[in-house]
Amino acid sequence: MSPYLYVYVHLLPHPIGLTAYSSLVEVNQGALLDRNGSSASVSTWSVQRFGTVGSRHLTQIRDDVRGQIDYFINVYRRVNLSPADSALPPSPAAAQLGTD
Repeated sequence: MSPYLYVYVHLLPHPIGLTAYSSLVEVNQGALLDRNGSSASVSTWSVQRFGTVGSRHLTQIRDDVRGQIDYFINVYRRVNLSPADSALPPSPAAAQLGTD
């Protein structure tokens, strides 16, 4: 099973003009279980956020999710790229969040 990035966003609008949200970004990979040797899909990295925004400002949720994905990209680069490749610039949203 190939690794994949899973992004989940759940919105719960409220009549008073607020929207509660939960966002999850995680990496899932195949793993072999020691107990019986069977394989399973497991989460090996994740970040989750909860929040509320005014219903007129829903783009803030998109920006938050974009920041989570950019954070993953920067972490992935640090762990998986060679030192020569590490000269790549950080993603813009991660630089704004100070996660680089």
